[in-house]
Amino acid sequence: MRKQQKTWSVLVYTLILVAVSSVMALAILALASILSANAEIQEITRKLSNNVLSKWNLSIKYTNTINSNGSGFLDVEWCPTSVTMSGTTNRSVTASALGYQSGSILCRGIHTSEEYVIVVSSGWLSEALVEYRGDTIWATSGNARRTFNDIDNTLIDFTPSFPLVADGYDDDFNSDDYRAGSSGSLLYPDGYQDDDVDARKLLYGYAIPLWGFTNMMWSNQEIRDYIASNPNNTDGINELLGTMTGLGYAYMDINQRHTLRLYQFDKTVFDATRELLPISVYESLESFWDVWYLQEDAGVLSISTTKTGNEFEFDFATYDYGLFVRNNSTWALLYSLNIETQTGTGVYINAIDDSDDSFIKVLANDIIIDNEWRFLTEQFEVIGTKE
Repeated sequence: MRKQQKTWSVLVYTLILVAVSSVMALAILALASILSANAEIQEITRKLSNNVLSKWNLSIKYTNTINSNGSGFLDVEWCPTSVTMSGTTNRSVTASALGYQSGSILCRGIHTSEEYVIVVSSGWLSEALVEYRGDTIWATSGNARRTFNDIDNTLIDFTPSFPLVADGYDDDFNSDDYRAGSSGSLLYPDGYQDDDVDARKLLYGYAIPLWGFTNMMWSNQEIRDYIASNPNNTDGINELLGTMTGLGYAYMDINQRHTLRLYQFDKTVFDATRELLPISVYESLESFWDVWYLQEDAGVLSISTTKTGNEFEFDFATYDYGLFVRNNSTWALLYSLNIETQTGTGVYINAIDDSDDSFIKVLANDIIIDNEWRFLTEQFEVIGTKE
């Protein structure tokens, strides 16, 4: 009897140990799962922060580069205000006006309903190229009197004098002042804008090979407001992301084999809850390197080097967007992205505020899509210095 009782006691004790061990194992598994989840969250948080800082760093460096590649504001050139054109039958005295054409700064005037062009050099200290009726002559500061080989044997006569009268325009059309125009609110002629604003119209970065989808662009209300708050963006030449006229087209340069994915998010939901809720999802087949417009047909993205009428139409006033690229090659993928209006006007899309005399602020962001297809986001302002 005692032996049987002892056997039952051992059995009960064993069952208790098994039960306790099972509970402990479940607890350990749960703890391991929590630790693993925490580690994953920490890793994603680290990646998000690093991606945001990388985008900020690229924006800062590009902004500083394109605003230090000119000579600063220099105004010693001017267009002759008294140009005599006289031939066998026609004579006129006209004033030329500053212009820009095919990469050249020039002065334009009209004689007998036809244009003459003077391509000036710095301060009129060397030769000036003059074109009229298909003929070209060279005129120097000491002898700006030449005859064209045209049917009327037209002679041009203008005499630059010193001191030169400033016209308000930077001489090399690159004033390095973080604005599209020459100085202050003065814009260049012929719709020209220098490269000082290019960083604010461009998103660019890189994607690691076979690393899933990398976020290229994430538009939201904070980004739109940030862009609108930069006084350098109110030049009247380019449009703002949040108030652009009509719909937008994406123009991209990607240097490796890739796949694109575009999410159209519910703007109202994100503004209220900070949750990204996709309304539509578009994806492309694998594409190769080129410079092209983003196309869409029946929900499938494609590319075209020219406008076809099938461009994907971004409605930034109504929706938020997340554009991603997957690098399908074994080399680093580099991308750049511009948005333009349907009429070809440039759009400020990069949330850079370079209006301060010393600092450049960037509202940078990133989205990571995890293994459970959740959208994990980060967005914060980073400040750098002007160089």
